[in-house]
Amino acid sequence: MSTTDPEHRLVCWLSDVEPAPATLSAAIEASRQPAFDWNRALQLAARNWVLPAVALNLARRELSPLPDEVRTSVRLAGIAARTNCTTIAAHLAPVFASWNAAGLRWALMKGAALIAAVYPPDARLLHDVDVLVAPEHYATARSALLAAGFAPATGVHTEEFMLAAKEQVVFSNAAVAGAASTQVDLHRETYGPAKPYRFDTGELLDRRRPASFCGVPVYALDSTDLLLHLSTQLLNDRLLVKLQRLADLG
Repeated sequence: MSTTDPEHRLVCWLSDVEPAPATLSAAIEASRQPAFDWNRALQLAARNWVLPAVALNLARRELSPLPDEVRTSVRLAGIAARTNCTTIAAHLAPVFASWNAAGLRWALMKGAALIAAVYPPDARLLHDVDVLVAPEHYATARSALLAAGFAPATGVHTEEFMLAAKEQVVFSNAAVAGAASTQVDLHRETYGPAKPYRFDTGELLDRRRPASFCGVPVYALDSTDLLLHLSTQLLNDRLLVKLQRLADLG
């Protein structure tokens, strides 16, 4: 779909949690184009993982009369996002409480931190929960996860291998929660040792902030640290080699 399509423009403008008045005006104009197709717009939003945010803005500020099936899709997208967040929070509330009671230094990262600090619970889907924990507290954090029904989900690798290679281990409570399970990526560092961009875990945790994740008290990375981490992850994982090749061509 071309970036000149009105559906593409509307999705870009309404994926912001708090669109500016000028942005809303532009979205209204896009939705009134003769060729505009609501189904195409919602499919595009779903493919780019922003359907809950778009649905939230449509529910708050109905831009034009919506077909009944689109109105239903918007309502269901909000329900799905809220249910997703509520389920994850219920699974992890005892874990977070245990960590806090034990005095662990930890903070939500990535998407979970965005929900705790930026997005309303019904504006973003979450597929896993990334947590940064001080290396010296990793074993205690792990024990609390095991006590809450989580188990390592490392596939063919051992925990020791994953910690050495990536500084993180994935835990899941699928054995007790089934299809509604939660996945936790427990990090001792932001990146594995092979990645070029690194952060000091202690300094990040010194700047963590109290927050709320679907009503559950948590800690989250400071907003600036969160932005820097997301930006460098993009470079670490996808863009660095391409940028180096472009530099070589220059």
